[in-house]
Amino acid sequence: MRQSNRPNRFLKYVLRINAIFSFSSGIAIVVLSTSLAEVMKLNSAMLLNYMGPLLCGFAIYVWIYATRQTWTHVRMIIFQDLLWVMGSIILILSNPFNISLTGLWLIAMVAMVVLDLALLQIWGVRRLK
Repeated sequence: MRQSNRPNRFLKYVLRINAIFSFSSGIAIVVLSTSLAEVMKLNSAMLLNYMGPLLCGFAIYVWIYATRQTWTHVRMIIFQDLLWVMGSIILILSNPFNISLTGLWLIAMVAMVVLDLALLQIWGVRRLK
């Protein structure tokens, strides 16, 4: 896949949905960090305070490349989504922060959405071939 004047419409929409989901999640984490930390039984909201802005930055990156759709950037977005899912699985299975069951379910649900988006992005890339 290379940059063109006519990006794949399906892939563009999936990437934009990814960006919107990531941005809204990042904002929610920033606004609700203290409440989320309590629900998840975390000692501090510090980790969440870092994660929210990072998600917002990722969302902006995804939004920009939804239109440009260079193979390198789309592949990087897919890789980062799959890395998020793998990290979530490791976090759930090892639970090094003693996260509550509700918190683990929240992490699992977000990971499922991210996995779905990654699979749809892979499908969108394959439709180009």
